[in-house]
Amino acid sequence: MFEPLDNQEYRDIYEPQGRGICGISCLAVICKCSCKEILGKWGDYRGFTPNRELRSFLEKEGYIIKVFRGNKRKDFPYFEDKIYLCRVQWLGDEGGEFHGYSNWHDATCNTHLIVVDGTKVYCNAQGWFNLELLPQYLGDEGYITSFFEVQKIQ
Repeated sequence: MFEPLDNQEYRDIYEPQGRGICGISCLAVICKCSCKEILGKWGDYRGFTPNRELRSFLEKEGYIIKVFRGNKRKDFPYFEDKIYLCRVQWLGDEGGEFHGYSNWHDATCNTHLIVVDGTKVYCNAQGWFNLELLPQYLGDEGYITSFFEVQKIQ
């Protein structure tokens, strides 16, 4: 399974600033290239990757995207020869109406992106692991809120 060799380098740059690189890392996995190449094509990267921008980027790169609601999934079914880009919501402890946060901004700042490719899951902090371990990875604090089915145009 492909993993961008410069993932940690960019995590070390962005994460101390309170910004994330998980979306860029996941795009690099899907496109099988470096994070640097993705950032070069992305343009002005602000440290987060909204779904609309992810979809637009992948479509420009020649992918067909289908969008699905995650409905707070704790698992993910196995689909042969399919790749999925999933948004994980980490729950807040503020007791608010926005996934446990008092406002939508804080909730959206506490999301993460992962790739599901067949029986494997990619997380830019942990690398590849088996799909059967996804519920353990999500634990009590996380669930999938939405996902893209990603298919390369032949």
